[in-house]
Amino acid sequence: MVDVILLPTCPLRPQVKKDLIEIAKYQAVNASLLASYS
Repeated sequence: MVDVILLPTCPLRPQVKKDLIEIAKYQAVNASLLASYS
């Protein structure tokens, strides 16, 4: 889903894209931690 949102043709504002990228990075780094909560 993130890949689709971040396509260059997506009309989202640049700040929104940056926020989503940061969230994706955080989730990638903490994937095992997040999995333990689910």
